[in-house]
Amino acid sequence: MTIVQGLKANEERNTHLLTLIINDDDAKKLLVGWTLYRPRNKDRELGAGERLDMAAKKIWPRVDFERLSRLSGVAWRSALEIFPRLREAGLVYPDGTANEQALRIIRGEVGAHIQGLVKR
Repeated sequence: MTIVQGLKANEERNTHLLTLIINDDDAKKLLVGWTLYRPRNKDRELGAGERLDMAAKKIWPRVDFERLSRLSGVAWRSALEIFPRLREAGLVYPDGTANEQALRIIRGEVGAHIQGLVKR
């Protein structure tokens, strides 16, 4: 199992963490922006006896918050405050992907918004 696979394995158990994005538009934008960011990291196999949390810290790329802010449409200061929360909650991953349940919520909201526009 790779480190990112290990991190993603916790998604189903941690649905309560989705409350961090439910009413926070900037958090949603940052989460989507992270999927556009395309970090350069090297995921690797989790070593025998290696702790997942410690291994994950080693592969997280250095984040250019100015770039992430620009991609997300979120103020730089907000990106600095919110992104670490998303990271610690396991809603974004070091390979530039995001929690699939969080993305489903966002897709649903966007779909509902589009449907509302079409009905007008």
